Amino acid sequence: MACLNGHNHLDAVTTIDGISYIEINSMSYQWLGSGYECIRYFEEVDKQYPTLKYTVSYKDPLYAIVTLKQGELSVEGVQSEFVGPSPLELGHCNMESGHEITPVISSRRLTFK
Repeated sequence: MACLNGHNHLDAVTTIDGISYIEINSMSYQWLGSGYECIRYFEEVDKQYPTLKYTVSYKDPLYAIVTLKQGELSVEGVQSEFVGPSPLELGHCNMESGHEITPVISSRRLTFK
C-alpha cells in the first residue's frame, strides 16, 4: 500500500508499481554540505554545534499526523520557513534526489483499492 521514510529529509511522494513511497521531511533541517556554510544563529551556537553551519535549518519543528482508514492514507503536514538564507540564496541547486528542498511536510491523501 505505502512506505513512509524520513532518511532523506525530503518532502516527496513517488509511486512505483502501485506502491506510494512517501518521504517525510526532517523535523529541523536539510544538510547542504561544504561550500554552503552559513552561520544561522550566533557565533556561540556555531561553536557549540560546529556542523550546524553546513545545514539549512527550519524556523519551526516539522511533524505530520498520519491516519490510515479503510482505503485511504492521509498525511496532515505542517509548514515552516528557513532560518537565514535559503539553499538557492547560498548558490545551492535546491534539489536533493530529484526533489526540491523545502521547510514543509505536505498534506496528502492517498486512496487504495
